[in-house]
Amino acid sequence: MSWNWIILIFFHGTLAAKSKKLITRSNLYLIYEKYILAKMDAVIGNQFGHYENNTEYSDFYRELIVVRQSEKPISEKESEINKFERYNKRRLDLEEQMESRVSYINNEMLSVPRGHHCMKFYLHQKVALETAYTKKNEYKQYVVHKNKNRCPFKYNSSDNNEEIYSYNKKKFIIEQIDAQMRSEIGHYKNNREYYEYFSDLIIEKETGLSISRQVYAIKKFQKYNRQRLDLEEQMEDRVSDIKFEIESLPKTHKCMRFYLKQVLILERSYTKKNVAKEEVLKENSIPCPFLSNSNNQDQNSENNHNATATLRRFRL
Repeated sequence: MSWNWIILIFFHGTLAAKSKKLITRSNLYLIYEKYILAKMDAVIGNQFGHYENNTEYSDFYRELIVVRQSEKPISEKESEINKFERYNKRRLDLEEQMESRVSYINNEMLSVPRGHHCMKFYLHQKVALETAYTKKNEYKQYVVHKNKNRCPFKYNSSDNNEEIYSYNKKKFIIEQIDAQMRSEIGHYKNNREYYEYFSDLIIEKETGLSISRQVYAIKKFQKYNRQRLDLEEQMEDRVSDIKFEIESLPKTHKCMRFYLKQVLILERSYTKKNVAKEEVLKENSIPCPFLSNSNNQDQNSENNHNATATLRRFRL
């Protein structure tokens, strides 16, 4: 065998070995890529905890989907899923702490006398925790830390005598509160100010610290609600008047745009604070300034027409 053949066989073996290594690496990469993509699909398809209406979670989740569907390298996809899992693990851990604390508070409230200060203390903690389920992780951490303490006031079964009122009077006050809570009239939905007054009613009903405070909460709510409904009625009347006025106007009339703008502002203000309602009502109760000019022009035109007709008759 010549040296040329020996050298050729040697190079052939070397190339075959290198090719085998490349194929092995390629196969390993494909397996790894499938693993990462499958992991991303599993995370995307399985959502846990209080993720609905959680803006921070939605941002991480949406970014994960975008990267999964992109042509980015597998290393970037792996980095993205690691980032999401770190965030999500922290989120679920905080939510578990919050749920555990709420469960403890619920059990604790069962042994707290109805009129005791600790009832309101724990109720505030519970509301703070439950409304933070869908907040950012940083805020969750703050809420967990702030609401981890026990009630500082002592209590026992004898504390039921702390505030003694007749049963019938208590029942009457609670019935009044319930009646106010059921009176969902007007544009109360999405009205933040309404729900602030409404929440005060709920808290006073649940805590039952004193009847005088419950009566005050009812009167405060009634005063606000009467003003709210009165303002909304005035706004609705103004909108009706404007729409009636619009029906008699030509579509090209300058007042058409003026009145449509008023209607839009009024209808968008139904759920605003009472102070804002008053201001909007005041600003949008003004009649169209172009309407008087138009009427004057029409009147002048009619007067000119009558004068011309009289002159013609006189000449005849």
